[in-house]
This record gives sequence, C-alpha cells and structure tokens, in this order.
Amino acid sequence: MQDKQVDQEDLINVNRNMMHELSEEIEAYCLRHGYSMIMTSTGLRYMVYDSTGAGPKASTDDLVTVSYKVSLLNGKEVYSSDYDGAMELVIDRSEIATGFQEGLKFMSEGNKALMIIPAHLAYGLTGDGDRIGHYKAIVVDTEILKIERHGGNNE
Repeated sequence: MQDKQVDQEDLINVNRNMMHELSEEIEAYCLRHGYSMIMTSTGLRYMVYDSTGAGPKASTDDLVTVSYKVSLLNGKEVYSSDYDGAMELVIDRSEIATGFQEGLKFMSEGNKALMIIPAHLAYGLTGDGDRIGHYKAIVVDTEILKIERHGGNNE
C-alpha cells in the first residue's frame, strides 16, 4: 500500500515539474514575441487583438463558427482553416481542446484572438495522435465568424 502512495506522489511531482517547465516555455515564447497576454486560473493565456466585432461574448452552448491557425511553440503550423475550412463547435459540448473552448468565451462575433493553450488544456500527455506530439502547448490564432446563441436562440 505504501509503495502505491509513493508512486502516486512521484507521479504528481513529475507532472507538477512538467507543467512548470511548459509554463516557462510559454512565458519565454510570449517574451520573444512581445505578447502581453492575460492568463486565466486554468493556465490559458490569451489576448484579443482585434475587437471590432460587436455583441455579447460567446458562452456555453453557443454554436460558433471560427477560422483558425494552430501552431506549436516552435512556429510549426499544424492545422489551419485555410486548408480544412471554418470549424463549427458548440462551446463546452465539443471534443475540441477545452482551452480553446475556454478562450472563445472571451470573444464576441468578429473578434480575433491569440491563445496559448498549455498541454493539459489541449491534447495532454498523448498529443492528438497526428500532428501534435505528447505534452505540447499549442498556439491558436482565431476569429469568431458567427455565434448562434444557445442552439439557435439569437437573442
């Protein structure tokens, strides 16, 4: 029983160290690019750099249509709506990275934002099994093209 407790504590410490190292990588990325970003309590960093859109911010259950570019901290672009087309998702009900859904809630229709999503809010320890490796932060440049309120109720 005690061995399992030690193993669990070791895993917690390893995870804590990995999160700390990734946070330092993200901070260095922000400094290199001169970004002054807001950090949420979950660790998401974001900045709305074009707020010409109008209306209320997106919220849970809203159907949003977004354009996006996803890259890694090393600058390698891994996904883009330029190739895959705009994406529709229902906020907090989609299987898309939770950090991306969280960040959309700080935006209104027409807004553009940059988000840096740490691994635990993106694709975790395993990556996405395709273009995003294990325990990688992602950088998302996005624009909300359309918001449909709570399943189509546009109040």
